[in-house]
Amino acid sequence: MAGDEDTPAVFVAAVTLLLAAAFRPVHNRIQSMVDRRFNRRRYDASTITEAFATRLRDELDIDTLSSELVATVSDSMEPAHVSVCG
Repeated sequence: MAGDEDTPAVFVAAVTLLLAAAFRPVHNRIQSMVDRRFNRRRYDASTITEAFATRLRDELDIDTLSSELVATVSDSMEPAHVSVCG
């Protein structure tokens, strides 16, 4: 019967998907540990950016915002040079 021949392939596919889903949290945890250990600044980039967004809502002085923007970009992306025109 044709249905019996498809059963092993379906079973293998289902087991593969289950194993991939089960391994995902382990992979994320290991990746997070590697990122924290070897590239701490990039790992902290989202925290730095969120902190800037919070300060952005409260700050009205354009010069202060410009300097904080430069600091945020420097800390989170580590470019060779940063400037704000305007």
